[in-house]
Amino acid sequence: ASAATASLRALLQRGCGLTS
Repeated sequence: ASAATASLRALLQRGCGLTS
């Protein structure tokens, strides 16, 4: 679950940067 959470967090950060 830890790896999945890290992946999701990375994706969210990338998405936020893209939208911003």
